[in-house]
Amino acid sequence: MPKKRKTYKRVIFTPEVIKNAINAVEIILDKENVPGRYEISTSSEGWEYNNEDEFFADYIKDFKSASILKMYNSGSKGIFNI
Repeated sequence: MPKKRKTYKRVIFTPEVIKNAINAVEIILDKENVPGRYEISTSSEGWEYNNEDEFFADYIKDFKSASILKMYNSGSKGIFNI
């Protein structure tokens, strides 16, 4: 069965939409509060965050790219590139 991937270029989702998407994935996989890696880059610098709150505080500011990576114990992984 083919795997589907959807890319939204030049779209900035609200933190609420992103959190809802992560929550939906974790419900499907029956996982809760899985730790993640949160990164934001500007044209000349990049930051990695230890928690979601710090990430979203800077996410609402200007950035070039942002991503969230979450790995799940079942061998499945969810990658959210913002």
